[in-house]
Amino acid sequence: MILSNKVVVEKITKIALPTRIEHLSEIIQTKFSEKFYWKPNAHEPVNNCEDAIRVRGIKPHQELKSIMLKLRGGFLLFHLRGNERIDPKKVNKIHRDIFGNKTKIRLATDKELSTFNSIKGTVNPLLISLWNLHHVISPTVFQESFVWTNDGELNGYVKFSPKLLLEAQNNSVLDFIQFRDE
Repeated sequence: MILSNKVVVEKITKIALPTRIEHLSEIIQTKFSEKFYWKPNAHEPVNNCEDAIRVRGIKPHQELKSIMLKLRGGFLLFHLRGNERIDPKKVNKIHRDIFGNKTKIRLATDKELSTFNSIKGTVNPLLISLWNLHHVISPTVFQESFVWTNDGELNGYVKFSPKLLLEAQNNSVLDFIQFRDE
């Protein structure tokens, strides 16, 4: 479904961080209005990247995988393609560069995800509760014209230009990939 600028702005207004709504809406209207699609209730509920790829009928590298990691300094949101895996050693270096120390890395727990109004399988970089986190983006994500990810629900999706991720207030484009599944 292609959305008009008005509908896109209304949808983003519901999911963008309130202090960034005006700026983000302007970006979407001027740069991304023809490159942002939203399809609620599009498929059966899924809670992992592999199932989402299957039900959406896309290739693994087209799915945007967003993973929230808990580190000593707080939470970081990592964005990578669906066929990629995180390298813990590279993430430790990124943490040291951002927060100034080395720490253990782990996935955010269900309880921690719930404090961001999210659950496993619904971590979406455009959600109000996640937009203000530090976003660490794999440069390989930008090899795609569009990426697909959940819409904050287990049965819907958004398709958008990955360049939209660069509009997050705190973002870094860094290599943290260990390997790619073909």
